[in-house]
Amino acid sequence: MGNKKPIFVGVSSGGALLLLYFGILTLSNSWQHAVDTFLSLWPWFLALVSSLSLQMALYWHLRAELKRRSAAGATAAVATGGGISTGSMIACCAHHLADVLPFIGLSALASFLIQYQRSFLSLALISNLVAIAVILEFYQKHGLFLTKNRFLSKMGGYNMSLVRNGAIILALIILPLSFLANSCGSKASSSPQGVNLPAKTDDQKGVTVVVAPLQFKRGETIRLKVSLDTHSGSLDFDLTGLSVLEDDIGNTYLPLAWEGSGSGGHHRSGTLSFPPLKAGASQMRLTLKNISDVPERIFQWSLF
Repeated sequence: MGNKKPIFVGVSSGGALLLLYFGILTLSNSWQHAVDTFLSLWPWFLALVSSLSLQMALYWHLRAELKRRSAAGATAAVATGGGISTGSMIACCAHHLADVLPFIGLSALASFLIQYQRSFLSLALISNLVAIAVILEFYQKHGLFLTKNRFLSKMGGYNMSLVRNGAIILALIILPLSFLANSCGSKASSSPQGVNLPAKTDDQKGVTVVVAPLQFKRGETIRLKVSLDTHSGSLDFDLTGLSVLEDDIGNTYLPLAWEGSGSGGHHRSGTLSFPPLKAGASQMRLTLKNISDVPERIFQWSLF
């Protein structure tokens, strides 16, 4: 594969990071949710995957050249940057992993990762840039910019020690500001203006149920818009008797009322209302029981 091997390694590394992302979101929610989230954050993903790919390609080329010259490697630098990138991509996925984490006792961690999602993406991106600068510094120390590669030859005109130090200083400035901005944004989202939560869908045994929370406000009645559709059988049941709402701190809430179409037919829609959540709750989970022989249909939201 020769000189093309670093390119192959770089592209493969970026592809592996994307596969990890799509795998986590698909397993924790659905393929459609993975695609939707990717589209909403694609500039971050593109920058992160590209920087990791460049980092790994440069490292592989450096490794090959140093091996050829029987010189030392730079394994620690690339391992650190790559490790942070992988962990931060997982943090990005936590927006949907929050559906899973409460069941294994990690709801507090899930909430933290969701709140600071963009900060972790910034950390991943900057860590890659610092790692790239460190690798390029190794290039300069070993005279590896003196090659036929036009890009590397051009990079050799810069002081890579200054570039590395500049990247570290930039990280020390940007990252605290990013975490502070996310913290302030989280407080604003919990303000009296309310929070818009996404709709959730469950499609099993011929019945599709869509639940969309109406604007959520702390201390106010929870109102969930529910739509049910089927092409066989009849939607003949009382939703208030089949529904229960729970939070992540052990409280259970029974429905106050159903406002919508009556039982029967192939299509039903209306609003289920529940009492306000207790103080301190950061998750809520709606369970609909025994609809079309499905024991439980679960819909869960993070309130950040």
